[in-house]
Amino acid sequence: MRTALSRALALVAFSLGSLGRRRGRAVASVVGLAIVAMAFSSVFALTDALRGEARRTVATMPDVTVSRMRAGRPATLSPQEAERLRTIAGVGAVRPRVWGYLYLDVLATNVVVVGLAPHQRSAFAAARIEGEVPTDGRREWVLLGDAVGRAFGARVGDELELGRRAFRVAAIATKATSVVTADVVAMDERDARALLGLSDDEATDIAVHVFNPNEIGTAAARIADQMPGARVVTREELSRVYELTYGARGGFVALSLLPALLALLVLAWDRLTSLSTDERREIASLKVVGWSTRDVLVVRAIESTVIAAGATALGALLSHGYVFVLGAPGLASALRGWSVLSPTIPLTPSGEGASILSVVALTVVPWLAASVVPAWRAAVIEPSEGLR
Repeated sequence: MRTALSRALALVAFSLGSLGRRRGRAVASVVGLAIVAMAFSSVFALTDALRGEARRTVATMPDVTVSRMRAGRPATLSPQEAERLRTIAGVGAVRPRVWGYLYLDVLATNVVVVGLAPHQRSAFAAARIEGEVPTDGRREWVLLGDAVGRAFGARVGDELELGRRAFRVAAIATKATSVVTADVVAMDERDARALLGLSDDEATDIAVHVFNPNEIGTAAARIADQMPGARVVTREELSRVYELTYGARGGFVALSLLPALLALLVLAWDRLTSLSTDERREIASLKVVGWSTRDVLVVRAIESTVIAAGATALGALLSHGYVFVLGAPGLASALRGWSVLSPTIPLTPSGEGASILSVVALTVVPWLAASVVPAWRAAVIEPSEGLR
């Protein structure tokens, strides 16, 4: 056993020495494969980070959201419909909500106008905002989301015109809440109704809280029976939509990188199959002194493994800095989506094992597969042919 271990260590040492003797080709292979590994690792790391942030965001949403659809388009609900939902077994708090989209010419995009009832304003007292949301009956004030505040260059105390009405900027959300408040303009519910053209007996949708989390699906089914034609969406369904959306975008970007990987493998095949005179002489000399074809094949396999593993590790390290330090410029827009008012999403490493295995499967495995035939062709060289 000690002899076998010593032989294995000797083969590893010779492989590393062989890479050192041909360091130019080894470095070129590592750099090329590391760039490809970095690209794939960046896509998967960013996708996992966005999925994780989406799950944390969805966790703050209502258990069930009920909206009305008429002729395939969203319609308003009445307070009477919300009252009927309170009679359903298992349903707790039922809150009609007032919100909608308002197009702003100055920004050339929509903002989300959210109406806050008096009992909802106190929740902003401990929120991460600059300024203070009025908790009394004052009107004509706004709380701007992070992206909206940046777009307007607004500060607390400024006046802002919305829908030909002047509002005072009472508070601005910080980047910490940008995921959910980026394009939001929150205000008094009465002002929001006037701005959106909603009467006092209209609500955009209804947020429903269910006492038992295990009965959310059952409560949603009962709500759907109670309100035929309504669109009933659970929090789990929203989470699944985010998962599928980011997964599809990440998969599309990863597929667009496959030609780069294929080009690298073709180049590697060409380089590995074209043995130089020195390499042929070296292999022939090893066979003359007693090396077997298997020993030569093992050495070539170790060389390919070291290059692939080192390049993949380097690519993963570079992708970590690109995604979580630099914020993945360019790539983030492709996966997050394009918007005039883009949220500032904090990217946190999730370290999902499936993504790590995917990077290995897309870089290390193809590289080793591409090196099998060249390694075999090198190992079967006859000593007389190599020394001639």
